[in-house]
Amino acid sequence: MRSASALRPTSTRPSLPTSTRLRAAVTAFFALDGFLFAGRVVRIPAVKERVGASATGLGLANAFPAAIARAGTAAGPTGVAAASTLGYGGMLIGPVCIGFLADAFGLPLALTTVAALAALAAGIALAAGRAAAARERKEGSTA
Repeated sequence: MRSASALRPTSTRPSLPTSTRLRAAVTAFFALDGFLFAGRVVRIPAVKERVGASATGLGLANAFPAAIARAGTAAGPTGVAAASTLGYGGMLIGPVCIGFLADAFGLPLALTTVAALAALAAGIALAAGRAAAARERKEGSTA
């Protein structure tokens, strides 16, 4: 007859600490809850009016922390500081600029300006990523 320890499956990878597993489980729970909420609340007009929620706002709320983490991975604490400053600065200054543009030129043109600047930022990010990849390939081929 086998002992109880012989019946347990053995694993070659180390087990995570309980606090890490609990933190991951709580994070996953709230993330799934947020995704389900974001997917459903915008389809219920009465809730949408009362809460003031939109699919865009709920979706971008998840993207900002990921962008800050990516900046930290890429450039360390300096990257986090720069990304946070630009992000929060944009949230403070953006609506004011849109208001001035809307007052001077009309709301459709003001919002079109926002879309054009977002496309410009995406193009700059794409070009910077390609330049960094080309630089890494060049350094890798000479080493």
